[in-house]
Amino acid sequence: MKKVATVLSVLLSALFVWWVLSFSASNYVRDTMAPTAFRNVTIASTDVHRLASFYQVVFNGEPVPVSWESDSSTDEGIALRTPGYGGAGPTLTFIKASGVAAELPRASDLGYAHLCFESEDVRGVISRLVSAGGKVTSIFEDNQKSPVLYAKDPDGNTLEVHIPLPDPLTPRTIYRSVDSLIRTLLKLSPSQEDLRFLHVNQNSSDWSKVADFYRTVFDLQTVGPQRNYEGKFITELTGIQGVKIHGRHIQMPGYSAGGPTLEAFTYNQAPRRGALNFLDAGVVAIGFDTKDLNAVLHSITIAGGIVVNSDSHSAVVRDPFGNLIQFHKLE
Repeated sequence: MKKVATVLSVLLSALFVWWVLSFSASNYVRDTMAPTAFRNVTIASTDVHRLASFYQVVFNGEPVPVSWESDSSTDEGIALRTPGYGGAGPTLTFIKASGVAAELPRASDLGYAHLCFESEDVRGVISRLVSAGGKVTSIFEDNQKSPVLYAKDPDGNTLEVHIPLPDPLTPRTIYRSVDSLIRTLLKLSPSQEDLRFLHVNQNSSDWSKVADFYRTVFDLQTVGPQRNYEGKFITELTGIQGVKIHGRHIQMPGYSAGGPTLEAFTYNQAPRRGALNFLDAGVVAIGFDTKDLNAVLHSITIAGGIVVNSDSHSAVVRDPFGNLIQFHKLE
């Protein structure tokens, strides 16, 4: 018994030391020293005010001045700061679309196909979402007990909401994940709601080429295991019969470990939509701040991208799959 007590004491002491040493690493913050940072997602809508109000109510977006205007947009947009990251999370910029999409967006569409948020209170977020005009598209036997759900905003854009994941792997993130999972499965009230923006999904015919592009341009690395989804779970999550998905996450620049990612996926479904223009309804672009705009643009052309327009302070490019990316130069 004495040996057992000694071993337990050592393990508990090690766990305590790990908890203390990794405490700050469990706080998701903006890395202000990063030369390039992911800063914005642009969404075009025929009803900018309605859609912005939806994201403000459902995801606690905070109105901020618009700084990611599009030359193609004729009306003034609306910008919201997403929660988390010490008040320095990415923004969502809503601009006027020229008309509604010919077909409603699907999670399997090419291009920027969905946005993901993380919350300890998935049920609470989904309840607000439905009340604000969205709808759930996942088809689990009991969506109320699911730790992850797919849904639609009022324009039909796909959203994902799930409980926190243990990333980076620390005692705090592990506890938060396990606590959230248990409370969700038992339909208990959450201990808190630390809502934050988690990723942009980009679908393509070859997810590995998306990863290669971001590695060449920004020296970004893939994180986490490769995803290979098929079967009952992914069918019920996406609501798409016979779906198979392969891909991986790419760590976005400008944040601490566990910050926003680009989810690069390839579906086995025939796409109905491809890369969008600024006036098309949907998620049309992502944006980055960078200290060396010229160097980034040079890397983009080497990696197979195209510079659409640029000046000394900003630029718009298309990646090798035609998706729009905006850049602002940090002064």
